[in-house]
Amino acid sequence: MCNADADLMLDVVNWLLEHGEHRTNVKRVSEVLDRGGSVWQVVGDESRAYLARRVNPALTSLFDERMISDDAPETHLRNAWQAAWGVEPRPDAAYDHAVKGIESALRAIVSPNDGKATLGRMIGTIRAERDRFELRLRPTAGEDQLDVFVGALDLLWRSQPRHGQPDTVVGVSDDQARDAVSLAAHLLDWIQRGAFRHTDA
Repeated sequence: MCNADADLMLDVVNWLLEHGEHRTNVKRVSEVLDRGGSVWQVVGDESRAYLARRVNPALTSLFDERMISDDAPETHLRNAWQAAWGVEPRPDAAYDHAVKGIESALRAIVSPNDGKATLGRMIGTIRAERDRFELRLRPTAGEDQLDVFVGALDLLWRSQPRHGQPDTVVGVSDDQARDAVSLAAHLLDWIQRGAFRHTDA
């Protein structure tokens, strides 16, 4: 049946990778896909793996470098990546996890005493209390350094189709979700490496 149905074969391979009791030869599957020039690649390792669409190697490398723990930001971004590029894309979930991942990472810097601070509220805090925060990159002229970073956060926050319309059913496209996850991966990298920080840090 798998020989006659490529989609079924993909689903079977992905299912075997996702279920630990059947997960074997992850490295071998990865090598076969790589050598064959497949649009699919194995993401993860012997402890957790699944198939995902192959993306820009630089973005994949950045993602792998950030996914080094099971803390909330990494867990959300890991779930976002699978929902965006997995065998069965779930763009709404991908976008939601991308936002939640950045909220989790940013909260420790911007609103450490507010465990429920949303990304929108933290953007407002940064703008209102800008003297408390700084960005390591500092252009010598032109737009303010902090405005550029906050603009990226705002882009992620305000581009959600449901933003400001909680009762409106609007779907996120696959491409929109992937853009959001890509942006979130870069933002998480900056936050975790201290590119954006509290001035007292």
